[in-house]
Amino acid sequence: MLLLDDQFLADCGLESLPTPDKESLLQAIYEELELRVGNALAEGMTAAQLDTFAAITAPDEAAIRDWLSENVPDYLNDELFHTFEDRAPAGVSELDILGEYAAVAWLRVNAPNYPQITQAELKNLKAEVTSRRDELLG
Repeated sequence: MLLLDDQFLADCGLESLPTPDKESLLQAIYEELELRVGNALAEGMTAAQLDTFAAITAPDEAAIRDWLSENVPDYLNDELFHTFEDRAPAGVSELDILGEYAAVAWLRVNAPNYPQITQAELKNLKAEVTSRRDELLG
């Protein structure tokens, strides 16, 4: 499981950063990780695959429902879908839950190596942050 938190920063030698700096650094690391993972995944994808994923994450309800009906028609019986429903905060729309589920299902189908890519990019980022520890503590 991916966890960017105080322990991640401590592992990088940044436990002494003030809380506001920790929060902004963690946000920046998360955004950079998301960008790097997205770029790595995109290298092996067709334009049609990328367009579909973009529509799912938009979220475009028609695209989500079309993709699910073609690829996971029995999603209402998928334990993962029910996990998304159960963990959704109050007030989250059905479309948001469906979109989150569809994005994960899409990754399972089109990028089964997603967890490995994420972990590799996180490892690289952690090494980079650690190497810049003195600068960040500056």
